Amino acid sequence: MEVIELSIAEYESIRSSAVRFPVKVGHDYPEFERVVEENENYAIVEKFGEAASIVNKLDPRSRTT
Repeated sequence: MEVIELSIAEYESIRSSAVRFPVKVGHDYPEFERVVEENENYAIVEKFGEAASIVNKLDPRSRTT
């Protein structure tokens, strides 16, 4: 396990999309996610296919109460 350092604002910006996540550079899984942005600290991946469907369903920001 490794820690990625990013600000709360960076995290919130990335997670404003239910299918986007920050990951350590090189720790993406091309079978179900694509790298959409990368910097010296982390990469941003976007889930697609079934993985995108799952994270959309599980994202608490997407749920209405």
